[in-house]
Formats: sequence, structure tokens, C-alpha cells
Amino acid sequence: DGVDNRLRKKDATIMHNIVSATEKHDEQHVSAHANELAETRKMARLTNQTKMVLEQISLRMETIEDMGDLANVMAPIVPVVRGIKSGLSNIMPDAGSAIGEIGDMMSGLLVDVGHISGSTLTFEPGSEDAEKIMAEAMAVAEQKRMEKFPQVPTNNVNFGQPEQS
Repeated sequence: DGVDNRLRKKDATIMHNIVSATEKHDEQHVSAHANELAETRKMARLTNQTKMVLEQISLRMETIEDMGDLANVMAPIVPVVRGIKSGLSNIMPDAGSAIGEIGDMMSGLLVDVGHISGSTLTFEPGSEDAEKIMAEAMAVAEQKRMEKFPQVPTNNVNFGQPEQS
């Protein structure tokens, strides 16, 4: 903005000089100042275009950074979703396949984000501690599921029949 202000001031000064030279019928100075004004205005246009390009680059980099952040947040979720799928597939095959589709979509999204941001993504826990935390979270989630949805009894149950003792 400082350069833009200086160029505007220079433009106004040169224009004032052109008007003064025109009033004095000084064609040589009018011509010299007009050429200088044309160059100043070219420089102002170039400066504005450069500023706009830099703003576009900045916005694009922010978008890429945001996408990279998204990938870093989502990457550890994919193995968890796959783990849930394998657990659900035994109990509810339809839900397991739906969860599998969600996992596949997340994987595809992460691959696309990786191409956009130029980063490589790994779906592995960052450390042994992270792996233990993920396993612990899976165990807690499984326990909560078991509390909410108890297992179906597998022994013979006589529906509508009085109990025999």
C-alpha cells in the first residue's frame, strides 16, 4: 500500500506539471511529463496486479494448509473406522459394509487431499504410544457397544412357551 500511495502522489504531481506546462504552451515539458506519467501508470498497474497475484497465492496456500490440517486430523480415524467395520461385520453385516464404504470414502478423500497439498499421508499411528491409545479407545468403544447392545443369547429360547422347571 505504501508503494501504491507513492505512485498516486507521483501521478498527481506529474499531472499537475503537465497542466502547468500546457498552460505555458511548453510542448517539450508536456511531452516529457506525459511520457513519465504513462510509465508511472504502467508501474501502478503492475504493482496492483502483483499485489493481487500475491493475495491469490496467499489464499491458495492457506487452503492447502487447511487441507493438510484436515488430512492430519482424519488420517488416524481411517484405521479406527476399519476396525469398527471388522467388529460390526460379524454382528450386523449391512452396517459393516456401510461403515466399510465410509472408510473407503475417507481413504479416497485423504488421497485426494494428499495430491492437493503435496504431502504424503500414512495411516499408521505416529508412535507405539499412539497405537496403544488407539487400541485402548477401540476397547472402550467395544465395551460401550456391549453395554448398549447386549449379545443375543445363542441357547434355545422358546418364544411364547411357558418356562419348564
